[in-house]
Amino acid sequence: SNQAINFQTNFRLQPIDYRDQQAISPRYYQGNLTLPCQLEESSPGQRITYYWTHNHQPVQVNHRIILRKGNLTLKWIQLSDAGNYQCFAIHNHGISVSRIATLQLRQLELPFNQSDAIVVQSFHNGQYARLTCPIPPSTNPLPNSIYWTGSNDNYIIIQKHPQLYQSFDDGALHFASVQQSDSGTYRCHTVFQLYDPMAQNYVTVANHGQKQILNISHAGNQSITSLSSPVKVVTAPIDQVVQVGEKSVQFQCIIAGNSSIFQIQWYKLNDFLPIHRYRLSNNRYRLTIVDIQYGDQGQYYCQINDNHGHIIAEHKALLTVIALPEWKDSIQDKVISLRQSFFIWHCQATGTNLQYHWYANGDIITNSTKYRSYSHNGTLIIQALQQSDSKVYTCMAMNQFGNIVKSALAQFVHDSPPAFIVRPFAITKWIFNRTNKLICQANGFPTPRLSFTKNDRQLASLTSSKLTVIPSNGTLIIHRTELSDEGTYQCIAINPNGSIRIQTRVVIIPAFQVVLNYNSIIVRSGKRIRLTCNIVNQQYGLNHSINWSYSNLKIHPSKRIAISVSASSSVLTIDQSLFNDTGIYTCHVVSYVDDYGYITNMARARIDIIDIPHLPEDVRIDQVTSRSVKLIWHQLIHSNRPITKIHIDYQLRSSGKWSRKVLFAGNYISPSATITAVLDSLIPYHHYIIKLTVINAVGQHQINQEYQVTTLPDKPTMAPVQFYVSTTGPNYQYLAISWLPLPRQFHHGPNINYRLYYNKYSSDLWQIKEVGHSGHYILQDVTSQSKYRLYLVAWNSIGESETKTPITTVVTNKPPPNSLPPFPKLYVIGLSVVRVHFENVWNSAEIKISHRNKIYFWRDGTEFSKSTCVIVYNLSDIVLHSVQQGGIYKFQLCANGEGGDSQIKRIATVNVTNPVPDRIRDVTFAKQNLSG
Repeated sequence: SNQAINFQTNFRLQPIDYRDQQAISPRYYQGNLTLPCQLEESSPGQRITYYWTHNHQPVQVNHRIILRKGNLTLKWIQLSDAGNYQCFAIHNHGISVSRIATLQLRQLELPFNQSDAIVVQSFHNGQYARLTCPIPPSTNPLPNSIYWTGSNDNYIIIQKHPQLYQSFDDGALHFASVQQSDSGTYRCHTVFQLYDPMAQNYVTVANHGQKQILNISHAGNQSITSLSSPVKVVTAPIDQVVQVGEKSVQFQCIIAGNSSIFQIQWYKLNDFLPIHRYRLSNNRYRLTIVDIQYGDQGQYYCQINDNHGHIIAEHKALLTVIALPEWKDSIQDKVISLRQSFFIWHCQATGTNLQYHWYANGDIITNSTKYRSYSHNGTLIIQALQQSDSKVYTCMAMNQFGNIVKSALAQFVHDSPPAFIVRPFAITKWIFNRTNKLICQANGFPTPRLSFTKNDRQLASLTSSKLTVIPSNGTLIIHRTELSDEGTYQCIAINPNGSIRIQTRVVIIPAFQVVLNYNSIIVRSGKRIRLTCNIVNQQYGLNHSINWSYSNLKIHPSKRIAISVSASSSVLTIDQSLFNDTGIYTCHVVSYVDDYGYITNMARARIDIIDIPHLPEDVRIDQVTSRSVKLIWHQLIHSNRPITKIHIDYQLRSSGKWSRKVLFAGNYISPSATITAVLDSLIPYHHYIIKLTVINAVGQHQINQEYQVTTLPDKPTMAPVQFYVSTTGPNYQYLAISWLPLPRQFHHGPNINYRLYYNKYSSDLWQIKEVGHSGHYILQDVTSQSKYRLYLVAWNSIGESETKTPITTVVTNKPPPNSLPPFPKLYVIGLSVVRVHFENVWNSAEIKISHRNKIYFWRDGTEFSKSTCVIVYNLSDIVLHSVQQGGIYKFQLCANGEGGDSQIKRIATVNVTNPVPDRIRDVTFAKQNLSG
């Protein structure tokens, strides 16, 4: 037999069960109940008729029972509506059968006790006592929960009373051995969770039983032990059947007698209790197993032992665990040859205690000369095959917890040769660089096998990057079609009864592209939008239809919208753009290809219409320090007025030069934000002007107002530069101090001044002189023939700088150098390296001028912030690495001796660009024999 086309013979929606916890109470639910039934989507024009059965009898529709489009609705539910329902669908191929749905109705008579009479029960101390919970026998399902209250309506916690038990089925309260303290008033309460199918939730209904008085008397001087009832089991565990996956199952073993003389133990026969999944009540009378698994099936028993370990009683109960049926091997549509004398159809599901039933066009199949149905394994045998056996067959797998069905069409046919039912044209046109298909289909029996050839060469039945052949539905797919795919193709259909073939000539049509002048563009509100759509690479002379759409809706010309179209292009113009013009615009080019049909190419562009950002609001300056200022403002941010970045421009008023800090707006989202920005690296004790500008893709909004702020003062951070010391005066007994005073921007506070620190070389005690701010000072407080160390520090009203000048040394009564060596040559030998080279000086008089020289160098314009001092001994070469590529540097040479620094200084400038090779060193010569 061969698998046929899969007809729509199964249900999309089937009736569901309303039972157990979802059982419905007609007394408390007055709404409608609808049982769904819908066949899967079928072919157009197929007519479907539905009917239902209730407890295997046809449902008669009336004003209360309504059948509409397959769904069965019951109004004002009655107890007679309980039972099993099944839906049948009559269609073109036969009759399909749904699963059987159970409707369980709660027979709930509330309240249970309307009498105010109080029941009084009397017992002797030590006897067994039982209080019943008044639940009518007709109540089904049982209450969801049962509890008892005592005197003053206090809730009784069973676990706290070793001799107290409560049956989980009928709710009875058991006293294994009553005591006088048990005397009092008792009351049973039941709680029902009633299902509401309309709201798909539960309504809680509670019933409070009549009061029961328990009187316990003490009989003479007899001991409690002598009065106690003999130990016996009054409620033994019972067999139970549960479903895999249920939350829990309970067994109970309720004992009469003094609990101090016996113990209860629970076991599973030939196995252990489920590890980590069983619970025992405090007095061990109840065993609960949670998260039921199939392996929990088996016999469980309670064992009552006396205090000496002797077995008093033992009771067993069987737990049967049922798994719902699920399909393992369901039936599928079949086409079967009438050459066969019989047909075997297998239907198999997983689950436990399964039974199988078969239907033929809605009729239950019973064993006969035509059919043999095996209920234990799901096999159906159809004998003496005829064409009239072609029907819709349904297999049902069921157990006591549920059922599933699957329908399939069996067609019994005579053998026939192939015949094409879908064939290609004589000429087939494919589009270049697209995925193209060639389809041909044939019927016949057995089902013909289809294959394809190109130029008489077989195309393999496989999937590759180039082609896909699907023999089951007669489809040849060519991926990324090329010009080389042109040729003569044949479709061949073959079965044991014959073969046929059909030929087509494939022609490749060059593809074309649709290109827009923008992929995405942002336009300011009110401005014109202009999109141009061009058709490129068209070589086949096709006629094109061009149209435009916005958010999948076709665009039509209007007062604001103009569309111009030519043979190969179209222009969309939208004047006075609005915010709601934002969206995806698509240019559609539709072309018709003979024998192929319509082909569509398209191109899309995203257009966003926005306006310039809102102005910042409530700008304020907060937390001013010596080197930073914090700005806070409120910023409105709308989707049509976004911000991309914020410029904070600030100017040192004394310099007139603007600096800028940029904030990117990725963290700021609509509808508004409080923005905080900190300007740091400011100069203390300076006046700044600040301006705010918010920016997006279409423009900016700048606040006309300028914000002014003065940073707080701080102590200086720089030391004066070009600090020189030389002897002066009669016999060179004084010291002349000179330096370059710090400019205003480095004062950092009011009252800038300088302090000279000096001491004798042999002393650790430093002396201090206030030397003013002129840049010159004569130190007379020195002794003759003494060597001094000196350095200079800047200070202001806030404090003294932590940076000082390099320490210089000088000897009083020693003259300073009075001439300089020739200025060294400066070579740029690397991108940030300068060599200082002193030419050889052979004049001994010049050599005696100085054995030590100072070189100050700085980048032009930074003599105060980045000036460096280097000491050169004996006119040796030095290499300076602390320069920057592309900078212009100034070098100042000063001779230095015991008498300090020379008064004569020389300055040279070098541009650190275009390095030259360094000097050649370590040249060696080797003798070479050049003789022949």
